[in-house]
Formats: sequence, C-alpha cells, structure tokens
Amino acid sequence: MTLESILSRSGVPPRFVDRRLGTFAGGKITGGPRALTACRGLVDTPAGLILTGPTGVGKTHLVAGILAARAEAWLAKYPSPAVDLADGRVAVRPPFSDRFANVAELLDRINVWYRGDADDPLPELARADLLILDDLGREKSTERTAERL
Repeated sequence: MTLESILSRSGVPPRFVDRRLGTFAGGKITGGPRALTACRGLVDTPAGLILTGPTGVGKTHLVAGILAARAEAWLAKYPSPAVDLADGRVAVRPPFSDRFANVAELLDRINVWYRGDADDPLPELARADLLILDDLGREKSTERTAERL
C-alpha cells in the first residue's frame, strides 16, 4: 500500500495526491503562514478548521497536505497489514479512515442515492477520524441535499 493509493482511496483528487504541507508556497499570500501553522496542528490533533480565500491560493493543497502527513504517520505506525504477536495472535492494522470530499460532488452522490441508484455516501464519511469538506459553500443544492449535508 503506497501513500498515493491511500490518499486516492481517501478521496483526494488525483491532481492533489502529491501535495504536502512542506511544499506549500503560501508565504506570498495574506494569512498563508498562519494557515500553514494551523494545518500542521491538525496532523496530530484533528479539530475543526475553516480555510477561506479566493480560488488558487492553496486551500486544497493544504488540506491534501494534512491528509498526506496523517497517512504517512499511519503508515509508519502500521507498516504491514498484520503483525504476528508473541502469543501467537495476529494484530491487524486498523483502516485509515480520514476522508476528503468535494461538497458539490458529494451532493451529486447524495442525489444518486436518493434515486436509489447507489449506496448512501454519508456513513463512510461519518466514520472518518478527519473529514475534509472541500469547496463548502460554493455548491448548489436542493433543500433535500442541503438538509442531508
């Protein structure tokens, strides 16, 4: 299992799977260094954070970097799928549960679920240790999907 495959399975868009907090060039952006510091704090202690700003300033880069750092730490802690314990038991590593969801795409998935053509996407997201909702507030939603969100 590679870092990139973990990030892809977590929902990080392909163009952002290579983004890391260390490669964020936000020093030229108002609030960039402060945003980077806040994001680094979420690696070990997930909490609520809202990043705002115009398109192209690096908000998605930062949140993909958070997930990458958390996935790297998870891989370091659980380097193999199973470990033989001294007493003969086998310990299986827990799944990496952090998730990334673009809100507009999530609302589309909810609409498909309402039609009965797919499973409800929300239970998996509700189990996440850290859930990133990208582009929240830019979506167009129906009353039903807004209620579900």
